[in-house]
Amino acid sequence: MLFPGDEYINWGKPSPPAPTLAAVLDRIRAYAVAQSWSLGPLAMRAGLSRGALRHLHRPTWSPTTATVKAIEALIPADWRAGDSVAAEASNAAASAGEGT
Repeated sequence: MLFPGDEYINWGKPSPPAPTLAAVLDRIRAYAVAQSWSLGPLAMRAGLSRGALRHLHRPTWSPTTATVKAIEALIPADWRAGDSVAAEASNAAASAGEGT
C-alpha cells in the first residue's frame, strides 16, 4: 500500500538533486520560446502581470517564488527543453481520448 508521497521515495536509493534556480528559469524560458509565447500571452496564461515577466529573457531576472510557481503550473511535469510542444499537445489529446 502506498501512502501519499510514497511515489516520490526512492527506497534505498539517494534522491536526485533538486534543480537549481538557474535550471528552473532556463526551463521556463525554453518553454515560453517553444510555445512562441511573448510576455503578454505568458503573463495572461499564468495569471501574472506583464511587468512581472519584463526581464524574463535577461540572465539577471529574479522572479518571486509565486511567479515561478505560476509559470511552472503551465508546464507539463515531464516536459524538457528541446521537446516539441506540438508533440506534448498531441500526447495530451491522445491520453484524453481525443482524436479517435
